Parts: sequence; C-alpha cells; structure tokens
Amino acid sequence: MGREAHNGLVESHDEKGDVVVGEEDEEREASKTGLTLQPVSSLFGVHGKQGVTWVSEHRGLLYSAGRDGCVRVLRVGPEGLEVLRVQRACRGMEWLERRVQEPEGSGKEARFVIVGFHSVHFVVWDPVRQERLLSVPCGGGHRSWSYCPHQDGLSMGQGALVFIKQGVVLASEPSGEAPSRAGSLDLRQGLHGRGVGCVCRLGVVGEAGEGRWEVLVTGGEDTSLTVLAVRPQTGEVRVLSVITDHISNVRTLTAVKRLDGKTDRGTDKQTAAQSLSVLLVSAGGRAQMQCYRLLIGGNGQLGLPSCQVIQVASHRLDDQWERMRNRHKTVKMDAETRYMSIAVVDDGTESVLLALACSDGAVRLFSVSELRGRFELLWESFHHERCVLSIATYSLEDGQGNRRVFLFSAATDGRIAVWDMSTVANSEDKPPTAALAPTSPCLTVPAHQSGVNTLAVWEEGLGAGHTDEARITLASGGDDGQLSVALIGVQYQGEAVGGSRVCLQLQSQWSVALAHAAPLTALRMLSPGLLVSTSPDQRVCLWRLATTGLSQQGALVSHVADAAGLEVWIEAGVGSGCGDRGWVVVCGQGLQLLKVTDVEDGGNREDKTGGKSCVKVSLHQRCLEDKTT
Repeated sequence: MGREAHNGLVESHDEKGDVVVGEEDEEREASKTGLTLQPVSSLFGVHGKQGVTWVSEHRGLLYSAGRDGCVRVLRVGPEGLEVLRVQRACRGMEWLERRVQEPEGSGKEARFVIVGFHSVHFVVWDPVRQERLLSVPCGGGHRSWSYCPHQDGLSMGQGALVFIKQGVVLASEPSGEAPSRAGSLDLRQGLHGRGVGCVCRLGVVGEAGEGRWEVLVTGGEDTSLTVLAVRPQTGEVRVLSVITDHISNVRTLTAVKRLDGKTDRGTDKQTAAQSLSVLLVSAGGRAQMQCYRLLIGGNGQLGLPSCQVIQVASHRLDDQWERMRNRHKTVKMDAETRYMSIAVVDDGTESVLLALACSDGAVRLFSVSELRGRFELLWESFHHERCVLSIATYSLEDGQGNRRVFLFSAATDGRIAVWDMSTVANSEDKPPTAALAPTSPCLTVPAHQSGVNTLAVWEEGLGAGHTDEARITLASGGDDGQLSVALIGVQYQGEAVGGSRVCLQLQSQWSVALAHAAPLTALRMLSPGLLVSTSPDQRVCLWRLATTGLSQQGALVSHVADAAGLEVWIEAGVGSGCGDRGWVVVCGQGLQLLKVTDVEDGGNREDKTGGKSCVKVSLHQRCLEDKTT
C-alpha cells in the first residue's frame, strides 16, 4: 500500500484498486493510542482488479494511476471522493506507474505526462499532444526502475531511465542535444489525427487586445474532443485539453454557458470575462453521448487560459437497452446508430433537455442532470422513417408572455418537420414525462430534393401591435447544393394549457439552386438576414436575405478541404467609427479562421426610403497558427 499526505489529508491506495482518504491528525493520534484509523472516504475498485500504482495531489485535486490504463482526477467533496475525469493513455498502454507534472501547468488542473509500460517498452505519454515522448525497450514493468526527467524541465521526453534487466543495471541514453524552448516553437501542434467534424464556440476570456482568447471545442474523426484557445488578432492557437472518452467519431456539439448558477443562452455580441463555466455535450457514432463541465479561467494579461474538465454523464443506447427489465419484449437498439445533430430544447437549472437527430430515423429527446449525473431518454419519434440529418430549436413569446418552443428536424427526403415542444419545455416536472411530447409535427416544409444537412432559424420582427402573431425564418442547406429559405407564420389562437394554441402556416419560400457546387454541409446565421455557408467545394459564401430573395454578398476560397462545420460570432466594434466584426471558423480537413468586417444589422430588409438596404461585408482570410505549449 502507498500513501501521501497533503493539506491535512492522507491519501493511500492498495493492490485491490481502492483509493482511501483519511485525516492526518487522526492518523497521528491513532498511532499513539493504538486505535484503528477509519477513512474519511473510500473508492473501491476505482482502477479495477489490477490495483492502484500511484496517488498524488495538486492544488486540491487528487490524481491516481492504475494498471487499467487510466489516470483519474478526483476531489474530496461534501459526500466524499468524487471522480471528476478519466484520462486514458494510448491504446495498449495498460500498465501506468505514475504521472509527472509539467512545470508550466498554471491552472487548477495540472498539466502532466503519463509514465508507464506498453508491452516491453517504458513509455512517457503526453495526453494533450497524444504522442509518445519517450520509448525505451526495457523488457516490461516487472523490474526495478527509476525515471529522471531532464533537469531544466522543458521536455519530459529528454529524461533518463535506469532499470535492472537480467541482473544488470542499465541506463537509457538521453538525446545529446539539450531541449530548447525556442526550438520547440517551430513545431506545429496537431489538433486532430483525422478530419474535424464539428466546432463549437464557448466564449471569450481574458483582457481586450493581446490578452483576449476565444475558446473553441472541436470534435474529430479520431474520436477526441479538443479544447482550444485562439487569439483572433494573431491567429495563434493553443491546446488547453484533449478529451478521449468517445469510442467513435464525434459528429456534433452543443454548449450551455452558465453564469452565477444561472443559464446564459448567449448573445451574438459578447464581452470578455475572467472565467467561463460551460456545460458541453458531445455526440456521434455508436449512439454515444458525453457531458462535461468545463471550467476555463484566464491567467492575467498575456497568460494562457487554464481548463479543468469534469465528466458529468455518459450514455449509449445499447447500454440502456441492456438495463431494461423486459428487454426481451423490445427490439434491441442498433449499436451502429449515429447521432447526426444535437440542439438544446430547454436549459433549466435542474436539467437540460436535448433533442438529437439519429441515423435510425428517430428524433429523440434526452434529459441530462448534473446533480444526478446521468442522461435519461424521455421521448422518441420515428416520423421521418429515414435518417434524420439535422435538428434545430427556436423559442418565441406569445402575447401572454408564455414561451413557445419549436423543434425543427430534417431528414434525407428533403422535408423539414416542425414540432411544438412547448408543453415539454415548460413542464413543471423535471424531467418531463413522455406524455407531454407531441405525437406528430404541426407543419412539414418540403425544402430540398435530397438530404437536408444544416438548419438556421431566427425570428422576423413585425413591430409593435402584432402580439397575436409572429414570423419565423427557416434557412436550410442540402445535398443538392441548394440554399433554401422559408418564411413561416405563427398565429396564437385561443387559450390552452400552458398558453395559447398555435397555428403554423408556410407563407413564402426562396431558394438558390446552385449555391454551391457540392453538397451544402454547414449554414450559420451571422446576424438576422445575413447567412454564412460552406461546402466541400471549399467556398465560404455570405448571403443577404431581402424581400425579393437571396443575394450573395461575398465569397472566399477556403484552405480547408472537405468542409464539415461552421461556427460564427460577432465582436462589437472598439473605438469610434469601428463597425462590428464577425468571425467565422471553418472545420474539415483542418481549421481556418475568417474575419467579416463592417457587419451591420441585416434584419431590416428595407430602409426608410423603401429601397433595399445594403450590408457592407467583406471576408478576409486569417490562418490559424498552432503554437506548442
């Protein structure tokens, strides 16, 4: 059994995989009186049957390593030990001996490398860069050994290993050249091993100017999530954390930002903050979802932000079927089902309602609770009867002040279904029951000849006096390369439980048949009436919606091949005469940041003279430069 003492607590571990925490003062008293010391908290079998090999402490967090190939981050909470995160080593590296902290880690969660054995090799593994820093053929872990990192602490892979093999004391020979921090800056840090399938902006931290960092999360085909800090002014990119809990590719992301315990749905124009607290949900292949709490803090004027990852919940459809009591009476969930798109229906304080588009033809509604630490399937509908590709939500307020929540789902047949989810979102039961969910959509819009890959929704302003009606603009892009826009009228009629009854009517439609020369894969609203689209044809286009239809405002050839996703946001102008700037991130086989200058409000389709109002926009390329940390 091993033990360490920190901050009045004694952490110990044993070969059965248990981690035990006790109070140091009580241990001293027990040693004097001969009494048995009782632990404050215990986690049994946290590293499986192979045992725990290492326990250490850093800034109030505990780190344990075991022979299950994982490093677990723990904390002592009100109810005892809690597992915050599981950090895995490379595939096949099961025998972990310890973690070695890097000196540059300045956040709450330490930056570290993993030391262990992969078959007959001693390996130093960097979980952030996802690479081996050192590999020494020593014969395996059943021997005495000691590892000493380089004395300057700049490169964990430049250390020396001393070990015994067949009775002989051997030492690995470190590299002849001393590691240089200046030399490492010339290397480019990889974001993903394969293509990037989705990107999501979390917010901004730091001070204005050079200290401002935009925080993004990307999901890739290499099954990993990467938390990035980007300086838009210089294009510098730093990797804050890498999450490797998915077993298949990550296709979609969504985030709910919380301030002072309350949800913040976000606005287009956001100011810098010293810290961010975000609930991140990722989904993708093998019908798998993951939920994390990300705590991101700034470190001064020019310091790199720090990121602490807390795993909240995990879910797979086939695992849920295995836990059902009468599962023999139901059809087993297809393990190859993929989650294609995700949207937030309601972001309450107790739980968050999520809608997901699924490849098996279902639209599913889940609830995730941070307190209970689990996902719960509430409702599913197979209305589309084919693969559902995209999903989006939008909420309105009727004349009585009641919130109306609409869900938009689109499938491979080119049709978009509109669901009224108001009774579910406004339910006092948390989580709501499936009986409150609709049985069929309230409107179906034919939009494309084939699959609908992406949706964007916003509200059209009708002005004062229109309390009994509203208008929603629905934009979509499909496999046919077409960009379509539909104007939907919403009329509130009579009284009903939870508010007024609604009647949806398709009022008008516009489309651009050849908006792109390839399938339109991503579409985002930069401002009301101003859209950004991209496609594997490597063009990024700006579109202006006027009363007469759609018009292209600009186009740019992107360096990113196989473009799969977009993220956009607006940065308020600084100084007199400076207009708002828009930022566009394109992901695919790489990542690129684009700047949109002089962004005006595109929501007013006509100026005071009755003519068309112009939106002065221009696209500028800005490459993202990766920096090693």
